Amino acid sequence: MNSREFLRKITQVFTPKRVKILGFIIIGFFTLFTGVWMLGRKALVDWGLKKAQTKLAQKGIEFKIKNASFDGIFGIRLGQVYLGSNTSNHSLPPLFVCDTFGFSVDFWNTLWHGPSIQNLKIAHGEMNLFDSAGIQNFQFNSEKEETSKEPREKTNMIKAARKLLAQVPKNLQVRNFKIRIQDSSEVYKAKIQSISFKGESLNAEIDPYVITGQLDRTDLTGNIEFNCTDPNGKIKLPGGFFGFGKAKFEIQDLVEGSNNELEIVADGNIENLRLLHPRISDTTVQLSNIAGNVKVKYNSGVLELDSNSAFKLNALNFTAGGHYEWDQGKTYWVNFKIPTNQGKNLFSSLPAGLFQNTSGIKTTGSFGYRFFVFLDGNKLQNTRFESELTADKDFKVIQWGLAQPSKLNGSFSHTYFKGDNAMRTFMVGPSNPNYTSYNDISPFVVRSVLRSEDPSFFYHKGFYTEAFRGALIHNYRAKRFARGGSTISMQLIKNVYLRQHKTLARKIEEIMLVWLIERERAVSKNRMMEVYLNLIEWGPNVFGIGEASWFYFQKYPIQLSIGESVYLASLIPAPSKAAWSIDSSGAASERWSRFTILRNRFLAVDSLEFDREDFKVQLHPMAVEKLRGPQKRQIDVIPEEIEDLN
Repeated sequence: MNSREFLRKITQVFTPKRVKILGFIIIGFFTLFTGVWMLGRKALVDWGLKKAQTKLAQKGIEFKIKNASFDGIFGIRLGQVYLGSNTSNHSLPPLFVCDTFGFSVDFWNTLWHGPSIQNLKIAHGEMNLFDSAGIQNFQFNSEKEETSKEPREKTNMIKAARKLLAQVPKNLQVRNFKIRIQDSSEVYKAKIQSISFKGESLNAEIDPYVITGQLDRTDLTGNIEFNCTDPNGKIKLPGGFFGFGKAKFEIQDLVEGSNNELEIVADGNIENLRLLHPRISDTTVQLSNIAGNVKVKYNSGVLELDSNSAFKLNALNFTAGGHYEWDQGKTYWVNFKIPTNQGKNLFSSLPAGLFQNTSGIKTTGSFGYRFFVFLDGNKLQNTRFESELTADKDFKVIQWGLAQPSKLNGSFSHTYFKGDNAMRTFMVGPSNPNYTSYNDISPFVVRSVLRSEDPSFFYHKGFYTEAFRGALIHNYRAKRFARGGSTISMQLIKNVYLRQHKTLARKIEEIMLVWLIERERAVSKNRMMEVYLNLIEWGPNVFGIGEASWFYFQKYPIQLSIGESVYLASLIPAPSKAAWSIDSSGAASERWSRFTILRNRFLAVDSLEFDREDFKVQLHPMAVEKLRGPQKRQIDVIPEEIEDLN
């Protein structure tokens, strides 16, 4: 049958008279349905609300509304909505309240696919999440699930996200809505001026940002842009805050596979980032631009950032990757690489406010950096730590910042801080009568400190990767940061140039300064050891080897024996705990494990030179009295933090 014959058949069936009758039937049916709906909708809505209240009450949720009205034919408006716990603890804030909660019934979707709504409107409301002292306002009773021997299918994250997004009406509008999150120590607030999500178009004002974008509801790809309306706008973090001027994010590809596999490719950049957090830096970090193109993979129990993920920090390019597996025992790896780059790009790209002592450094030539860590919680012996800074023959520092190497090569005034409080200031140099030159210090002291703190000090270039590897294993076992793996070079740079605050910025700056000073050979190894021994704390308010040898033994540093030197070296990791290092007779205590371990190392390696009698150490009575005092008793339990240092 050709098209002409088909059209002839159609016109024969649908004559004008028949079309008119069919139209009357459709209009009549719609009128009848509308009439029935208009007459019975109040009873239907009341029934639905009552059923919802009963169902929620079984879960420990109280659902109340002050009034319900209709908006047009299919619109429903609820006033004074309340959602919260129905427990006797009335001091808990409600989970959700709002003055107006309106929506329309999507008739055709409801008819064919079940209950469906559209045109959701929420105005003048607030959501509270409260979690303090084990009390929560969002933990409700759960219905008992039927037990089944059949294994439950693992939730697919993408399917779950799509299902959630599908529940959001195609026309969502929110006005004047607040979010409040409270825990035991902090309160976080966000104010939503407006949100409009129509089809795939998103427009929102969430103080202090205007958000626009497109989000495909089918494959979850799209782009979102943030613009800050307040130059001083910031978002609160636990202990700090962050803010930025502008940001763009684009989800370029999102692929889901079998067995809950997920792969996301995204691209984005952030401008004028500001960040303040005590674990990162003492001052506000300011970054003009950071951009990245990343590929993230997720499978059940495994999260991975592809090693080819590329980033740009101002003018500095680098790649980074990582892997975290938690299902079959925790496994981690981190891979970070800066390809060969102009040296000037490194220091010009560093965030303002993050590094104070390296901000003025200028260099020539090129450099590169590679960092890799692998840790398997089930096989700690396979732990790997690799860190390598490389530079070409033309790399040279032509201008130093605040951390001038000349300071280490001459006399300088040093202030010891405890937290933010300056405890003592003294000269490091010949003008200090207790200052002792390298040649006037017993070789036993140098040997003991090396074996205790950094055996390869005179051979490495500032870093000892095996020490970092050991610290990584120890900290994993201790489940906290108990050991740092710092070399003598790193300890010296930290004490001379940097504050004692344990921040990420301080550690990175410490590493950069050590690498530069060691590579440039700006300070000799003997001079570094001399300054280190005359600078560090050896006990409560005891600084420098000259003070230490006289305080503990009434001797000059050149007169110290191997046992006395080992005892002093054992105090370096925890000088403020020196009172725990002696027994009731004033001798070095066998319970002071730092001393006994170091002594046993000497006995094992240098058995032909020393015997056990050489390590019997008796402190001078004045030192014993000052350390323990007449009222102090012998302490039998060594604090955990001291044990961790061994």
